[in-house]
Amino acid sequence: MNKEKVLVFSIALEGYSHLFKNCISSQRKYCKKFNLDYVVVNKSPRKLLPMEAAWLKLFLLRSALLTNKYNWIAFIDADCEIRGFSPLFINDLKKYDDIKSVFMAHGFSGRINSGVILVKNTPEALLYLNNVINHGDSPVPKDDEALYENGHMIHFGKTNPTVQILESVKWNNNQTIDEKSFIQHYSGGILREQYLKKHPFRKSLYKIKKRLKRYYYKFSSRTTKTSMQEINSLIPFYNRIYTEFNKKN
Repeated sequence: MNKEKVLVFSIALEGYSHLFKNCISSQRKYCKKFNLDYVVVNKSPRKLLPMEAAWLKLFLLRSALLTNKYNWIAFIDADCEIRGFSPLFINDLKKYDDIKSVFMAHGFSGRINSGVILVKNTPEALLYLNNVINHGDSPVPKDDEALYENGHMIHFGKTNPTVQILESVKWNNNQTIDEKSFIQHYSGGILREQYLKKHPFRKSLYKIKKRLKRYYYKFSSRTTKTSMQEINSLIPFYNRIYTEFNKKN
């Protein structure tokens, strides 16, 4: 029985909870198996931009750390399947030096992929997240550029002694389908297509969703940009709806 308090959460907005229902179900089963707290963030105070939804996970990670309720917090993308034979992640991470408290793997680009973030609740982990968020409105060097928040996680994580790079084939495999992987990440491209091929109804839903998104941004007066201040203004809503991120509860 796991004696440490652990929170695992995912974000599945704009229909993603239905699109990746099988993946989310696997995450829920994993957490039940090891008696971990689990929450799917599927509500928002307004329609979020994709960039806002991506950055939101870092703000919620920080909120969870600040509650001091949990020894460990894990963020796992909604399109990640956790296989039934996967071990409790904190047991697998004990082999690393105590200085390590943020654990991620490289994606298909050969750089950090922030679809799976495993965090030990330490001041160093909080410092890393704060550093990323505090620089979120500024661009990163071209070599570190990536979609949404991922470029900042790469830039501030690649030489950070707090960050440990994990074996991607185990803990965040978004490169190939491998039945031996603990976490199979259907993050896009061929892997996304293979996931949708196994779930024809969800494939149709995915296509409709993409079409509707294009129409929304074509005719919407909303900008496609945001700011860290704007995302931070959403946190009171999430603290109220999801008590896992609220230190008062």
